[in-house]
Amino acid sequence: MAEGWVGQRMLILTRGPRITLRRLLLSSSSAFATALPRRNPSSALSSAAFDPDPDPDPNLISKLAAEGRWSDPRLAAALLLTSSSLAPLRLARALSALRGDPAAAFRLFAWAASQPRFRHTAETRCVAAHVLFRGRMYSQATQILRDLVLSTRSSPVFDNLIGVLVATARLSQNPGHGVFDAFFSVLTDLGFLEEAMESFYRMRSFRIFPKLRSCNNLLEKLAKSQRKELSKRFFDDIIGSNMAPTVFTFNIMIDFLCKEGDLVAANSVFSKMKEMGCSPDLVTYNSLVDGNGKCGEMEEAERLMGEMREGNLKDAFILKDKMVENGLQLDLFTYTSLVWGLCNCDKMQEAREMLEQMINNGVLPDEAVYNCLISKYQKLGDVDQVLDLQNDMRRRGLIPSPKRDAASGD
Repeated sequence: MAEGWVGQRMLILTRGPRITLRRLLLSSSSAFATALPRRNPSSALSSAAFDPDPDPDPNLISKLAAEGRWSDPRLAAALLLTSSSLAPLRLARALSALRGDPAAAFRLFAWAASQPRFRHTAETRCVAAHVLFRGRMYSQATQILRDLVLSTRSSPVFDNLIGVLVATARLSQNPGHGVFDAFFSVLTDLGFLEEAMESFYRMRSFRIFPKLRSCNNLLEKLAKSQRKELSKRFFDDIIGSNMAPTVFTFNIMIDFLCKEGDLVAANSVFSKMKEMGCSPDLVTYNSLVDGNGKCGEMEEAERLMGEMREGNLKDAFILKDKMVENGLQLDLFTYTSLVWGLCNCDKMQEAREMLEQMINNGVLPDEAVYNCLISKYQKLGDVDQVLDLQNDMRRRGLIPSPKRDAASGD
């Protein structure tokens, strides 16, 4: 009867809203029998409750698969691979029975796919992913999840894949949530960003959450695709889901908002960051100072510089040394961090030398770098250095900040 119960559950999950998934998961097998919708001949699983042999020998299937006896006719017969309506159900049950031997389960899954009259369903793929993830065959499980997404992308079942994963988790006896995190990451990596957000909400309704690392990955991709409203919404969702955002989470949003020129929102995230006890790092300050500098808000940039600690400068030089050690060229971000840090520590000679090194290495400084140096020299009253830097900016096609243009008498 176990197979009939599983088939009924899978059938109802793929049929629509007649019965909620939560109710199904909490129901007994007898309740499933009375709640089962009318038979739909077009469904691959619709004949599950009418299996003429609902209890084939699972030990035989496991034994044949473990021994790799793929040509044994009993294997195809036991799985009913000649019957497209019953084969997925039998295969799902066989895969679950092989959860103690995930390698054999994977071979069985691949063998079934090679059979001419068989097609994997969302359920067989979900069961296989659970079994393989439970057996720590993560790369194979992830590939199956990728195939699951691509094979159902244009079908109605795509919108309920989280529900199918929830139902098949119990069949596969996989209590962990790693499969859900992997599914979420697959959607993100495939570029289905809005679908990944929707899966986050579906998972959350089952009190299942992706790892923060995976959420950061989606947030970063949303930001890079310049989807401002979606980025802000998902950032708020991370905060509102009682996750513990890291400095990396906040840095993604602060950097994105600064590049968008939305300093009000960036400062709001910065305040939230400190409110939640997350200490800003060099990347945080560099994004804010760079954003304020490019917008000509040098007073705010100077205030932020005052918050920076000397330890941030040490971090920047550690980053520089690691990049050089690994044969990497320093980029604009690294040089900018070093110049800002040196200015913050009143090491102006070293800051100018860093600017020259930057130019000599083919990295062109931007307005933020020059404005940082100019602002500091103005505070020190060194007009000659200010004029020299402003003239250098103009030669490079850059425009000095009007608030700090010494040549105009400001």
